[in-house]
Amino acid sequence: MFADAATDANGVTYITFAGADPGTPGVTLRDPNRKWGHYDSELPVFANGVLLQGRLTVGGVNGDYVLRIKNFDVKGGLANGNNQGEVVSSVDYNTLKGGLYPAAYDYWLDFDSSGDVNSTDHNMFTAHMFHDCGNPMSP
Repeated sequence: MFADAATDANGVTYITFAGADPGTPGVTLRDPNRKWGHYDSELPVFANGVLLQGRLTVGGVNGDYVLRIKNFDVKGGLANGNNQGEVVSSVDYNTLKGGLYPAAYDYWLDFDSSGDVNSTDHNMFTAHMFHDCGNPMSP
């Protein structure tokens, strides 16, 4: 993966995981070739063998940010089966339905990060049914 643009005069480099325009480093511009999956919480970046610690904002402290990527393909590669990990399918839908209003909170099913798994999460999910990696915005 490449940085958004060259390192600036202050030694700052941006790597935007969704993709970026070199003219505006640090600002997301979706690159359909960049795909990240469920449960990715560490995407290490090394320069000359040294692990670089990132931050969420310019005013942050190095290492203060833990990347978590929620994905509507909630079963992903975790389930055995044809095309799992590549499409939002009925397997994922059944997982979400089983998690609606759960006794124990499920972070990975709370798509709007509201603290609850509810009808809002269900509506967000159903808008993505049958999307796949090759055509993420159309079934």
